Amino acid sequence: MRGDRAALPLSVGFAASLAASLLLSGCNADNGPAAIDESPSIAGEHLLAAPPPNWIRSFEMNEADVRLVEFIPAESDPEQWIDKISFESFKGGGSEALGDELPDPIRLVRNIAKQRERACDGAEDYNTFSGLENNYPTSVRLLLCHRNKETGRGEVTMLKTVQGNSDFYVIQRTRLVEPYVDQPLAPMSNDEMGLWSLYFRSITVCDDTLPEHPCPAPASQSQSQDQEAG
Repeated sequence: MRGDRAALPLSVGFAASLAASLLLSGCNADNGPAAIDESPSIAGEHLLAAPPPNWIRSFEMNEADVRLVEFIPAESDPEQWIDKISFESFKGGGSEALGDELPDPIRLVRNIAKQRERACDGAEDYNTFSGLENNYPTSVRLLLCHRNKETGRGEVTMLKTVQGNSDFYVIQRTRLVEPYVDQPLAPMSNDEMGLWSLYFRSITVCDDTLPEHPCPAPASQSQSQDQEAG
């Protein structure tokens, strides 16, 4: 079965959920979007994230209001992918993507879960975290699709949404699996899901101009401080 972009409708699905969330609430470089930055050198709000080791970029879109980059394992065929992670950010402040208000992360991810329920023969939705991370509203959810009606494949998806001050961030990892409509257990071990959770926990948003959203010190600075403390 082809692992085409239809099986991971992040941009389309996110846009639809985003519109619903807004209604409910009343309302750069060649190396990829600036929102994905392991060691930011530009002051302001940043998404601190990196793909898993040995993953390669398979798709990129960098526009004024929307930035998206997708990664797959190095050995994968971009047209036949099985495992994919996507980083997406949307500008707020009156942009065409979001309008004047940033959506609520919990409402947004619930809307995405409802879309998956309609798209799947059997679906499960688990809230793994909802609260504040670095003082930003954040929601992390595990979505299980027993069988996608369009592709015929099962899907395991972990989704993280973060409401920043200037941008809204969506991080999504999806693995395509054999359909398991008649199986009571997800086709991934608890240990593997634990590794996914640890990876998502390492992804954070910070702002080095605001003390309430501190960014981690650069490695060189941390080492210098440790030497002085010692």
